[in-house]
Amino acid sequence: MLRAVEYPDARHLDPAWERARPAGQNVAMPGFLRAYETGGIEGVTLRYLGVYDGARFLGGAAFSQVAFGLDLMAPKAIRAGAAHVRGFWPGFARLRSTTCGVWAGQGGNEAVIADPATADAVIDRLAARAEALAQSAGSNVVVFKEFRTEETTVWDRLRRHGYLRLHSLPFASMEIRWRTFGEYLQALRSGYRRQARANLARRDLPGVTLDLGARIEDHVDEFHLLYLQVMDHTDFHIETLTPAFFRALGRELGPACRLVAMRRNGDLLGGALWALDRDHLTFLYAGFDYARLREHDTYFILPYSLPAAGIAAGVKVLDFGQLSSDAKTRMGARLGEVFAYAKGRGFPVAPVVTHLGNRLYPPHPMPVRHVFK
Repeated sequence: MLRAVEYPDARHLDPAWERARPAGQNVAMPGFLRAYETGGIEGVTLRYLGVYDGARFLGGAAFSQVAFGLDLMAPKAIRAGAAHVRGFWPGFARLRSTTCGVWAGQGGNEAVIADPATADAVIDRLAARAEALAQSAGSNVVVFKEFRTEETTVWDRLRRHGYLRLHSLPFASMEIRWRTFGEYLQALRSGYRRQARANLARRDLPGVTLDLGARIEDHVDEFHLLYLQVMDHTDFHIETLTPAFFRALGRELGPACRLVAMRRNGDLLGGALWALDRDHLTFLYAGFDYARLREHDTYFILPYSLPAAGIAAGVKVLDFGQLSSDAKTRMGARLGEVFAYAKGRGFPVAPVVTHLGNRLYPPHPMPVRHVFK
């Protein structure tokens, strides 16, 4: 008989959890979850569920409980309207969410299924327990996120439990098929190659250095200041990660987590944090000194450094995440659809999610660029 178990914290996750995790699903790593849990992130509570058949682990999921606006990733006009209303009604369209996943997950999900043959049974149990968690926490919406198109074949099972499938932000990824960064540049069509070389020329300014594999633990304080600048400029975020999180992430993942650090005369101009998992390299978080961004083309040099890091590491796939799609497609990344499943609880959230969910979260543009020869 199937049973659901709640683990007290990420240190107690079943070892089978990690064995069931697909390559590149970094945010489901027990080490990532331990870092997130101990990072002192304000306003977020984590819960962990496992599903068993007797003593056999079948699957599990990490859930976060947090508040955010219903318009979080809605079109800009809707977000602007909601922000105006909140000026005199602070609680307008605010959700208390129980979510399968953490919102800083960069397009990944925190669910694992050990045996595809039992996926339906696992999802049924997770859906039932998610409802119970939401009930106990007073959540008015339950969300499962983020799932690529090929994963919806399995996770559409949630629709039988009353969930609506919604569009999330597209995910960018690139197949690494070059032996050197020079080969990658040569593979670009001439217009894109000229632009790349023009951007990368700023690496040769006096005093500029670029380290593809710095230990994040050694640079947390200066990186975090630049990460906060990114948070001030981004349209979509719920939680703000802390220096304690980044230190813990470096400690938990060790050499599999490194920072691309661009400096001039010792000052950090920008950083891009990446994680290595089997044949995947995944971009996690960035930080920029916006006062010096244009002068040094940091916004372009750091993303171009990720293929270089991936080639050096010998990976097959570079995952860029969900934001800044335009810049990533110009580098040769391909966009793929990502979906979430949501279910409102109680009035007025339940009817709003059911009847307006797809208007609040319509499909996003996914330009296709012919970047390579």
